[in-house]
Amino acid sequence: MQLPGRGRRSSEPSFTDSRHLATSLAHVLDQENDSRPYALFGHSLGALAAFETSRRLRRARSAPPVLLALSALPAPHTARFRAIIPHCLITGDLVLTDLIGPLPQELCDHPESAAAFGVPLLADLTLLLQHRHHEEPPVESAVALYGGCHDPVATPDDLATWNDLFTNAADPTLFPGNHTYPIDQPKPLTERLVRDIQAAYGKPLVPAKPSCP
Repeated sequence: MQLPGRGRRSSEPSFTDSRHLATSLAHVLDQENDSRPYALFGHSLGALAAFETSRRLRRARSAPPVLLALSALPAPHTARFRAIIPHCLITGDLVLTDLIGPLPQELCDHPESAAAFGVPLLADLTLLLQHRHHEEPPVESAVALYGGCHDPVATPDDLATWNDLFTNAADPTLFPGNHTYPIDQPKPLTERLVRDIQAAYGKPLVPAKPSCP
């Protein structure tokens, strides 16, 4: 799903309220009119979006995902972001490259590109800082947890805290890299995600046949 403020929707304002984001995503899934099983994968802010969307769908008595695959974010009930990010912003200790790794040279050389990259990131931080976790019954969907071995945002212990919010539990799967490990590890991540979906679904996934022109 392409969120506002990114890609082809870069001219639209980004979400800064997790409730609005989850409601919008749940509405899209409800409108698909597709009865097939599905899974949700979310990286970083996307992990919170996937989790809250699944809870929003449950409240609406809509079909839940067979799997929630959550990557590179501490669970929301720990409030770790609210404990770390404000201090870093106020003291000036927040170094972007410590969170996401080296920035492309294009961003350093062109202010317009830097702004296009930075504005959605600031919106994401605002959303995370404003999010307040509300207790609900544990989510019954299967869960998979992914992270980077050297991610300062979500350590293996941080990832494991998601298990508090599910009836099932999963050990975190770690990949080489930092917070942006999916950029460097797309094939291993995709292969693991496919295996986890198949395990949750209970049968092998069948690739879609190409349609005729």
